[in-house]
Amino acid sequence: GGFSTEDSLVGMVELSNPNFDITNPGNWFRGGGQRFRIQAIAGLERMAFNVDFSEPWLFDMPLRLDTSLYLKEAVYSEWAEDHLGVKLSLSRKILDDFTTVSVGYKFEYVEVKDFDHDSTPEMRALKAHDLVSQFSLQLARDTRDSMMEPTEGYFASIFSAVSPKILGS
Repeated sequence: GGFSTEDSLVGMVELSNPNFDITNPGNWFRGGGQRFRIQAIAGLERMAFNVDFSEPWLFDMPLRLDTSLYLKEAVYSEWAEDHLGVKLSLSRKILDDFTTVSVGYKFEYVEVKDFDHDSTPEMRALKAHDLVSQFSLQLARDTRDSMMEPTEGYFASIFSAVSPKILGS
């Protein structure tokens, strides 16, 4: 639990397994090198529920698949937003062990609601729901010697995303 000026009072519960095996229920789903996480965050200003799964060797190749299902709600001073979506990405090391390219896709239902009674008519006219369909591409290079306390190296990335109207955005 915690408190911040942006999120107010907030609490989190998480169940994660960094050595998950979706194909091995007899061993309590352990030992396959996959990652699995269920996370719930509840607070006065924010709420989120996430289910994440990562497969580091898709089809016995060094191709990582990341999937995420999520439900998020945020309350701002003049309105509230709900987001329900799924994200998928494929990542692969290229050139060396430090450089990764990722291709991703996100599909999300977004609802803007609960406008403050002092909101302008123009703001209240924005009350709506819509779909977001987004493709992304990322190139990243990470040469840090430690993720928790790096003393040398760097992390640099280039990220681009497009939300084409033809796919529902």
